[in-house]
Amino acid sequence: MTDANDAGNAPRQANSPEGARSRGQLALEILPAVFVAFYLSFTIWLFFEGPIAWPVTNGDSVFLFLAIAVATLFASFMVGAAAVARGSPLKHWKLVFIGGAIASCAILFPSAYVYTGKMPWQVLEALSDQNLAYRTMLDRLVETDGTRAPLALLRAATYPLVFAVIPLGVLHWNRLGWVLRVLLLASLASNLVFSILRGTDRETFDAAIAVATAVLIATGRYCVRDRLAISDLFARPRTFAALAIACVVAVMAVNTFSDRKALRYDGDLSKVCVGEQICADPHHPLLRGLQTGGQFTVAMMTAYLAQGYYGLSLAMNLDFQSTFGFGHSPLAARIYEAATGDTSLYERSYTYRLRDWGWSDENQWSTFFTWIANDIGFPATIPVIALIGWLGGLAWKDAVFAGNDRAAIVFCFFVQMCVYLPANNQIMQTLDAYFAIVVWAAVWIWGRRTAAAASAIGERPGSAM
Repeated sequence: MTDANDAGNAPRQANSPEGARSRGQLALEILPAVFVAFYLSFTIWLFFEGPIAWPVTNGDSVFLFLAIAVATLFASFMVGAAAVARGSPLKHWKLVFIGGAIASCAILFPSAYVYTGKMPWQVLEALSDQNLAYRTMLDRLVETDGTRAPLALLRAATYPLVFAVIPLGVLHWNRLGWVLRVLLLASLASNLVFSILRGTDRETFDAAIAVATAVLIATGRYCVRDRLAISDLFARPRTFAALAIACVVAVMAVNTFSDRKALRYDGDLSKVCVGEQICADPHHPLLRGLQTGGQFTVAMMTAYLAQGYYGLSLAMNLDFQSTFGFGHSPLAARIYEAATGDTSLYERSYTYRLRDWGWSDENQWSTFFTWIANDIGFPATIPVIALIGWLGGLAWKDAVFAGNDRAAIVFCFFVQMCVYLPANNQIMQTLDAYFAIVVWAAVWIWGRRTAAAASAIGERPGSAM
């Protein structure tokens, strides 16, 4: 550091290698926030300018709210990422990894039967007709309602370990023997098989998000270890090879998504509708000039990525009636109703009352913001977004700059929450994910406080952190 007498040397210091590393560190700290802000901005643009014309009556208010929310998330992430990094690698990560991988594979069999009526080896049969697989899954949910609670509790109890498998496997890939690598691949395969059997995309997307996030953390750790700026990576041929592979995988993922949806909708663009009358416009500039398959893909992605904003726009027209902490999650609402027998509390929520507008929370999405607003209203949602962004930045800083595996797992949840943010409160929608994020957040924060206390005790007068 320099004192006030060195102010004249600031330009020379800024151009020094140490100054370059400081700029590189800042770029690395805010990198995820840039990605998230770009992604959310893209989905917002799709909502307002995409091939589906949403009948919005309060577009200016919706855009202003979303702009403030995204800016708040970005700014608060930067504040969190500017904090001192705390923590260390998970000491017994192999035990967590092995336990989670075995649980992931073992629980696939009862889950497949209870939720789909099929066994894992029938995956090709389900893949041949994803529309039938999806409808069968819906029928099974009705048939097993009230009897699948033990399995749901088992899935929740093991999910903190199961979720950690992918982040730990990617981050410690070079330390995995062939047996552990097989376990990692088996865990990934179990997600894919369950997704195909259900005819849904959630499990596949969850796994893909976890892999991508863990790779981002591993890249950040590599930069910190070798004192590299993000820009330095692009001077290396291996980076271009990795980016090329990532692009190929992304294209394959989009094609897979489109193909599975085409099986469900017969590839018919006219069937790409949200609700009963909000459909894709085949003459929209984004679709004009594309072949039928391309038109279907773009329209379907728009329906998935943007429909939640329409639910948000409808909710912003309603008056606020608090659900007192139980409306932010369908799970919390169901637990409250089961414990009290009172169904009227959730009926106060925005998401429930949207049924009167033809936008049912059972079928359509209304964004993460709307679910949080059920409890506290839309203005108070912004401070919640600030808190989430700050925790996300803090987790990223610990995961990358301190090698904190607990923080890395929490950061994977943060990214997953942001990816699903235009749709719903995905993380808190199911018991397994809700329980897992609570467990890992508590473990991370406790470890961080312990590390901070140990650092304070170890400090000596005049020492630098």
